[in-house]
Amino acid sequence: MRVSDTRALCRDGFVSWWCICVYRRSAFRVDVPCRPATLQVSSPAGEPGMRSDLYERDFYTWTQDQAARLRGLAGRNDLDVAHLADEVADLGKSELNKTRQHLLQAFVHLIKLLASPDDQPRGHWLAEVRNQLRQARDAYSPGMRQHIDLDRLWQAALSDARDQLADYGDAGPFPDETCPFALAELVDGGLTVDSALERLRET
Repeated sequence: MRVSDTRALCRDGFVSWWCICVYRRSAFRVDVPCRPATLQVSSPAGEPGMRSDLYERDFYTWTQDQAARLRGLAGRNDLDVAHLADEVADLGKSELNKTRQHLLQAFVHLIKLLASPDDQPRGHWLAEVRNQLRQARDAYSPGMRQHIDLDRLWQAALSDARDQLADYGDAGPFPDETCPFALAELVDGGLTVDSALERLRET
């Protein structure tokens, strides 16, 4: 089951703990009702009116906050709190890893578009950049910002692109090892492939 499917189980403001456990790890089952009244989604500020707002605005932060709140219940109930908290935290980490991976692949294809003189694969690479950026935007939430190192992703993408193009005898030119893009423009949809390539040519 995909993380996005698991997230859909929580849309009504409650966490379907039993469903999460069954779908994500079939051998691990906790017999807890899908809508336990004591485990309502809450915001970091504890204001009931903000419960679903945080979930919708910043899924990553919501998962880490709810995992911390679950761990705070240890010893006060019959729930397997440690495993439940880890499962919830992992949902956010999975989305973070997806965002990083989509950005990495977008960078790899941008670099290949810049460095390779071969016209044949350019259509595919252009489509890949657009697709990977779109998926990065879909997975991203604001709480991930401090956990995404663009320079590190860019350097990994340079290494991957060099290796892939070397197989076809393409040698560059390659851009600098400092990422020329800001995270905000990558995840808000404002950066086009043409403008990204123009910026790379100027570096």
